[in-house]
Amino acid sequence: MGSIKTGIHRAAERAGLDGVTPHVLKHTAITWAVMSGHADVEEWAGFFDTSPETIRRHYWHHSPRHQARAVEAIERRGQQLCG
Repeated sequence: MGSIKTGIHRAAERAGLDGVTPHVLKHTAITWAVMSGHADVEEWAGFFDTSPETIRRHYWHHSPRHQARAVEAIERRGQQLCG
């Protein structure tokens, strides 16, 4: 195989899949990684060689940590009102 793009294209073709590109595979890998919740924005950005801003803008909403601070603030406020 002389090219990653060619290899991916041929593998997708043999599997009967349309639209598979290196970009699509990277997008899926980042999404699944962020969904795992095992690292933060900076770690995933470094691992995938993608800017932290790109991770925040396009992927972070998939994280179980997404808006965690906001949820904590609302819960604290609710406890103050009820307590």
